[in-house]
Amino acid sequence: MGWGPITWLLMSEVLPLRARGVASGLCVLASWLTAFVLTKSFLPVVSAFGLQMPFFFFAAICLVSLVFTGCCVPETKGRSLEQIESFFRTGRRSFLR
Repeated sequence: MGWGPITWLLMSEVLPLRARGVASGLCVLASWLTAFVLTKSFLPVVSAFGLQMPFFFFAAICLVSLVFTGCCVPETKGRSLEQIESFFRTGRRSFLR
C-alpha cells in the first residue's frame, strides 16, 4: 500500500477536461520522479542512519498526505464533472449545502 496509485485515482476525478492531457502528464511525471528518488535514496539513507530513518520519513509523508487530502481534495461522490470544475474555479463554497 502506498500513495502512488492515488495519482491515477485523483486525475480521473478532479482534472477538468480541457486540461486533462497536460495535467495527466505532469501528474504521472511527478509520480515517477518521486518513485525514482525514493528508490535511489533508500539504501544510502539506511546505511547512514539505519532503518528507523526511512520509517520516520515515510510516516511524516503519510501524515502530510493525510492532512493535504483532508483539506484540499473534495468529496466527489454524487457530483458531476461540471460541479467539480466549478468547485475548483469558484472556490470551496460550491460544495457546501
